[in-house]
Amino acid sequence: IQYAAEPAAAVAQLARVCRPGGTVAIGVWGDPARCETEALFARLRSLAPPPPGTPAPLGISDAGVVESLLEKAGLAVTGGEEVPASLSYDDHEQAWTAHASAGPLQKVIEIAGAEAVRQVMHDVLEADRKPDGELRQDNVFRYVLAVKQTQPGSA
Repeated sequence: IQYAAEPAAAVAQLARVCRPGGTVAIGVWGDPARCETEALFARLRSLAPPPPGTPAPLGISDAGVVESLLEKAGLAVTGGEEVPASLSYDDHEQAWTAHASAGPLQKVIEIAGAEAVRQVMHDVLEADRKPDGELRQDNVFRYVLAVKQTQPGSA
């Protein structure tokens, strides 16, 4: 749901297709301040600003947002947590292959051109290069679990 145009509608569909007693798990980026990859996203937004009114993709990462969407869809939140997630690359070409394959990046490439996007990625990764020389971005992801009630009022 991280990149859905309407996250509430996406969660409602997850709830709809989940069997009674089944679990829905949603994973999203964690706190943007603790995600080094957010610097890449911010620079990419400067190349291809989203249309007015487009929700910020990491806005759904704010505390309580996913939980609220699940509850509004009739699911009972049962747990979740944050997990560290580092993105490591042997070199800039490997990073380009990994990132350029993602749907959101494809749109930026279409608008700004591959070379402009490649340069931004290079600059951001160099800024995040670790003291030992590793090309790595340290991030956090979080997941939330919710159960579809078997009958109204039960968990």
